[in-house]
Amino acid sequence: SLLWDNEAEGSGGALFAAGGATLVENSTLAENSAEEAGGGVWREMGDAMRVVSSTLAGNDAPAGGAVGHAAGQAPELLVLRDTIVAGDDAGCAGEIGSEGGNIDSAETCALRGAGDRSGRDPGIEELADNGGPTATYALRPDSRAIDTGRGPCPATDQRGVARPQNRGCDAGAFEFEGT
Repeated sequence: SLLWDNEAEGSGGALFAAGGATLVENSTLAENSAEEAGGGVWREMGDAMRVVSSTLAGNDAPAGGAVGHAAGQAPELLVLRDTIVAGDDAGCAGEIGSEGGNIDSAETCALRGAGDRSGRDPGIEELADNGGPTATYALRPDSRAIDTGRGPCPATDQRGVARPQNRGCDAGAFEFEGT
């Protein structure tokens, strides 16, 4: 799925979760904003939320531009795996859990899972039609996201391209098909 160019007067510019268990998988959350927190995703309360093989880029909020939940919430209630957090103002809010394979370009998520990389440019192109039903951020050939996912990865990417290609799954919603 693509959640793009949404705005919230409070929190959760693209997605506000306040109930049962939530899974965001093979999704791009791009250029969303919130006046308070969680420009991309905000987990208010309820069961755990997992963000897997997704790309959060260009989102904006005073706290948790990409993703977050309130301070004092347990990290296992909001977990990222094989996800790209790029170019987001104020990156993450609250303590975020990690299952590894994530890239955080701004070093704000404090992710410590196996294979997590902070302060690194993930090497994504502009949001565009790269095949499939929705726009995605393609990976550049030199992207740090290529073959660095920890898995298990979904069977396909956001576009429907089989995962993995080459040596392993890619981080983010786009699976690079090149060599």
